[in-house]
Amino acid sequence: MNVKSSSYVTRLVDSLRNRLPEGEFEPAERFARQFWSRTPEEDLSERRVEDDAAATIECWRLFRDRDPAEVQINVMNPEHGRDGWQSRCTVVQVAAPDMPFMVDSVLIALSHDGLITHHLNNVVFAVDRDAQGRITGTTLERDHSSRELFLYAEIDRLDEEDIGALKERLGRTVVELKAIVGDFAAMKEQLQTLISEIREATLPVPAEETGEAITFLEWLAADNFFFIGYREFAYVDDTMNQTGQSLGALRVRSRASERRLSDQPKNTLAFLMSASLLSFSKSGTRSSVHRYAYPDYIGIKRFDSDGRVVGECGFLGLYTSRVYLEDPNNIPVVRRKVANVIDRSNLDPSGFDGKVLA
Repeated sequence: MNVKSSSYVTRLVDSLRNRLPEGEFEPAERFARQFWSRTPEEDLSERRVEDDAAATIECWRLFRDRDPAEVQINVMNPEHGRDGWQSRCTVVQVAAPDMPFMVDSVLIALSHDGLITHHLNNVVFAVDRDAQGRITGTTLERDHSSRELFLYAEIDRLDEEDIGALKERLGRTVVELKAIVGDFAAMKEQLQTLISEIREATLPVPAEETGEAITFLEWLAADNFFFIGYREFAYVDDTMNQTGQSLGALRVRSRASERRLSDQPKNTLAFLMSASLLSFSKSGTRSSVHRYAYPDYIGIKRFDSDGRVVGECGFLGLYTSRVYLEDPNNIPVVRRKVANVIDRSNLDPSGFDGKVLA
């Protein structure tokens, strides 16, 4: 694959040639051209070739020698005397298997506490490695069977004592993201299992509501929801306990503590024990992956043979961006709420006020 060149990259490659032994130069040059290929020339005008050449060598060696199945995270304040190059910023390097939402999630972690990212270079390489794991070739092919990400970012300079906290935050983000990606299919499968159970169950819920709930859950599964986690609760002997195996991010977080149902506020208890099949709420903590927003929680209640609520299954996640552009009349459950509001308004749908309300 041809990779565009630039005067800056040409000078950077000349610097690499002077710094590297002959056997290492060729693969490092290929990596460098691919790594800098998408950076606009105007973004390079105020950068120092010598520093970027040394940084590229460090990035190449980290990428070359890594375990391709693992995620490597480096955070540093490079200094000439110690590292052979310098930057006015704190430098973050992340090498990882290519996986969805990695760049989005890293950027969320980097923006914590108002930190600004001044430069970002993220490239997904198609990588060939030999039996010992050594790189034998890199390209930018999109359909290659083995693809690996390298992300290089320069952010507001941190004090040395704050670097560890950022690296720890990045590590937690990666752990959650790997759990979400690894369990994504299992979460969607669990949703289908619950839909099947609802279809076959005898529930203390009107058939129309049950049908709308099933349609809504099927709508969720049709790429309208980014699944972050799944867990289950059982209500036994006045206690609410988390049970079973959680999935996604909730698998790597602490389990929910046991709570007494009788200790809950009246409104909360009524919400938990009502005969409605679905419940909706918001998480109090912003998502650390994909999008920095408060995730939605969708609860699916479980009933015993007498029609009493005995537990709940819950999915945590984010509605996908296209949902916010959708006509509410096309969204199951929401469309019923819209129709109810319009009906209760007593306004003529074809009149001025009715159209404004719609």
